[in-house]
Amino acid sequence: MKQALEVWPAALVSGASFAIMQYVASSSAIYLTTDVVSGVFSVICTALFLRFVWHPNTRFLLRSEREAAAKPDATGTTAAEWKYKYKLGETIHAGCRGSS
Repeated sequence: MKQALEVWPAALVSGASFAIMQYVASSSAIYLTTDVVSGVFSVICTALFLRFVWHPNTRFLLRSEREAAAKPDATGTTAAEWKYKYKLGETIHAGCRGSS
C-alpha cells in the first residue's frame, strides 16, 4: 500500500494533463484526434514532471532486479544505488523505434 501511495503525484499529473488536454482538444478543430493528442500530451507532461520536478523516494524493482542487486558483484559489494545507464538520445531513439 505504501508503494502505491508513493506514486500519487505522478498519477495526478498524468491524469490532470490528460483531462485538460482532452477538454482543450475537444473544443478545437482537432476534435477528431482528441484521445491521441491527449495521450501524447499526458506522456510528455508526466515524463517532464518525473525528470525535472519530482522523484519517488524509492525505485520500484522487479524481482529479478532485486535478486541481482542482492548478489555481490566482482568486488564483493552489493549494488547500493541504481543508475540509469542510457543517455537521453539513446532513450529517445529507443522510444521512436518502439512506436513504429
